[in-house]
Parts: sequence; structure tokens; C-alpha cells
Amino acid sequence: MRIKAINIYASIFLALGMACVYGILHYLYGVFTQPYFWDELGVYSRSSMYLSEYGLSLLPDSVPDELSRGHPLLCPLYFACAFKLLGCNPLTAHIAAAVLNAIGFFLVFAILLKNTKPFVAAAATLAIFVQALFLSQSVLILPEMPLMVLTLAAVYFYINDKIWLTAIFIILALQIKESALVLPFAFLVSESLKQRKIFTKNNLYLFVFPVLSFLIFIGIQKIQRGYFFYPLHTSLASSDPYYLNERWQNFKLFFLYQQGHIYFVIALASILLLNLILKFKSIPNLLKNKMSIYPIIVIGSIAFLVLNYFLSRYTLYFFIFLYIAFFLLVFNLLKEKQNLAYLIALALAVLGIMNWNTDEDYTDIDFSYSQHIQSVQLSIDELNTDSFTNKTIGMDFPVSAVYWNSNNGFKLKGNHKMCPLYDSACSKDFVLLSHPGNMADTTKFNASYTFYKELRKGYAYCRIYKKK
Repeated sequence: MRIKAINIYASIFLALGMACVYGILHYLYGVFTQPYFWDELGVYSRSSMYLSEYGLSLLPDSVPDELSRGHPLLCPLYFACAFKLLGCNPLTAHIAAAVLNAIGFFLVFAILLKNTKPFVAAAATLAIFVQALFLSQSVLILPEMPLMVLTLAAVYFYINDKIWLTAIFIILALQIKESALVLPFAFLVSESLKQRKIFTKNNLYLFVFPVLSFLIFIGIQKIQRGYFFYPLHTSLASSDPYYLNERWQNFKLFFLYQQGHIYFVIALASILLLNLILKFKSIPNLLKNKMSIYPIIVIGSIAFLVLNYFLSRYTLYFFIFLYIAFFLLVFNLLKEKQNLAYLIALALAVLGIMNWNTDEDYTDIDFSYSQHIQSVQLSIDELNTDSFTNKTIGMDFPVSAVYWNSNNGFKLKGNHKMCPLYDSACSKDFVLLSHPGNMADTTKFNASYTFYKELRKGYAYCRIYKKK
């Protein structure tokens, strides 16, 4: 009974810690009330709002192509349900995302709890929670964080020998995004290593059923849309050695040199080496305990990224297992001195917090995106003034996406008209260009437009040009 009580206290400590972090983030960056931006603004919030308005569904033709981008619809369906219950606005979306992320980190806590004391597990979980990669994505309408949560659920039930539940969460992950195809193969390899044979009942659940569920989905998509995979995405995939190397280099740059990962990588390598030297038999024992699933998911996911397309946020659902593996190795090495893990967790947490906001350039894996949102809001506020009444403003993505839906968090006065920058038939009184965005197009308008005003927030800015 005492152990259960300590578990409850540790869980409360973890929940309060996460709530406190979110409170600080909202104070610093306004993360819960911030408007949507970039892919949120152009695709995922719009698909969620569409399902909320026109009917909840997982069928591929439930939303237009330009909103689904050929992805399965479980992610927008989740946010659409939140909109139905609590209202269609960014506050609802960002809170719904944070709640789902919190569930994911309770799964991290539960995984770590199997190997250490409750409060040590809670401290380690918080240290991972505050890493910029996970935290910055945790309040956004994007599929990477939900995919991470479902992958964590699948792994949690797998290491607890709940094969049916593992299969269910693999199937659900496959309804988030195609990159989840790594999972059935990863679990197949892990279970085959454990059982020392491929054709087992468990592999029927872990591999055959999930793959079959995805084949059914793309079969329905072919019938309803005319393609198995979205043409834009298949055009980005390439086995050309040049692009394979480019994606690998991009991943290596992110893995080794961004957000202080190099220090974590050195620590991970050192801990692994110490385990090999001091407790050589502990590594093979990981196979018996199904711990092999962590490196298999990581290696398989990196291969998938290199073969397809790389963005830093795409690493979210497997990068979490590097941190989990790190602490599992720490706990294994420390044995009876696991209180030392508090110091390691503190050091990792400080490293994460130091990388919350680089303020240098646009990214969606730290809170630098807040400057981008604020610069866009400043430009919209400028356009809402009387100087632009009855004027036509030429603009391109991402700022033009502000005008695609009225529930995206930006306040539009409606006193002016937006015209796509590429529409040559539309006479434009002003042109608005943005960084990040389409600032490079400035040279195309130098002859007929003159600089009018710049709206800047940190590295991010928008410039308005007036017709001569």
C-alpha cells in the first residue's frame, strides 16, 4: 500500500510540474492563445475545423485533398472532437494538444517507473518533458506529437506483455501518419529476436493486423481519391544517393549540433560504454525484457526519414526513446544509488530550458516560432488601419493563409482584400512579403512597388510595399 501511495504522490508531483511548465510557457510566449501558424495555419487546423463543421469521419474523402494532404485523419478528428465539445478556436486546440501530450508523458513515467523509484522516474520524465523539441510541439495541431503519444502507448503495453493493446495502438498510430509504418516492422523484429522465430501468434497481432489495417485505408483512399499516397509526398521521396546523403546530413546536423544534443549524445555514449564495461551481461538481458524495441524503432525511423523526407519535427515520435533509453541505462548503472539520477535529470532539464528559444531564425522545434506569429500579427494589425481601407493587398503563404479561415486566432477587420501574389490578373495596391516566407520575391516587385513599412519582431519581419 505504501508503494502505491508513493506512486500517487509522484504522479501528482509530475502533473503539477507539467502544469507549472505550461503556465510559464503561456506567460512567456502566450502558447495557448497564440494564433495558428505555418502548417497549423495552412493545413491541420483547417482540416480539423472542416471535420468539426461538416461531420466527424475517418474516411479519406471526408475533407478536401488540399486539407488532408493524403494523410489519415485521426489527428484532425481528435481536434475536431475538441472543437465540437469546447468551441472552435486556438485556445481549445492548444489545450487539447497539451492534454494529449501530458498523457504521453505519463506513459513515459510509467515506462521509467518499472526500473526505478517513483520520484526518480517523475524527475526523469520532467527532464525529458522540458526538452525544446517535445515542448514546442506539444501545443500545436500537428500530427507528430499525437504519433509520439500513440507510439509510447504501444511500447508501454508491449513491455507489459499486453499484445492486443499493443496492436491496437500500432493501428491507431497508422491512422495518424504514414511514418508509423516503421512500427509494425519494429515490433516484428523485436518480437522475433525475443522468440527466435518469425512466425508466431504475437507477430500476427503486432505486424499482420496493423499492416492489413493500413492497406485497407490506402485501398479506400485509392477508391475515393484516385491515389494510394498523396502525389506531392511521393514526389519528395527519392532513393537518389544525393538526396539520401542530404537527408542524412540534415538529420546528423540536428542530432549532433542542435539544442545541445551533442552533450546528451556524449552522455548517452558514455553511459552505454560504462554498462558494457561494468555490467556486460546487462545489455543482452535487455532483449529478454523487450527493451530491444527502443533502438529498433529509432534505427528504423531514421532509415524511413532518410528514404523519404526530413524535417526536424518528424523525429519527435522516435527521439523520445533515446531519452528513455538514456535513463534506463542510468538506472541500470546506478543500481542502489539511483538518487544520483536526480542530478542527471536536473542537468538535462537545464540543457532543455536553455534551448527553449534561440531567437535566431524560424523553427517549429523551439519557441522561436513565437516571433514569427507576432510579426504576422503586427502586419495584420497594420492592414486593419484606415490606410488600407478598400485596398487590395498581394501576399503569399504563410501570411495569405490568415485569410483562409476566420477562426485561426488572427483579428481581421475586413476593410481590405487579400489577393494571391501569383495572380497577375489581380491589380494590387500593396504587396506584403514575409520572413520566414516569401521575402525573396522582393526583387520581382522593385520596378513597380516602393518600400512602405516593416513590421518586425526579433528575427521575423514582414515588409509592405506600395504601388508606385
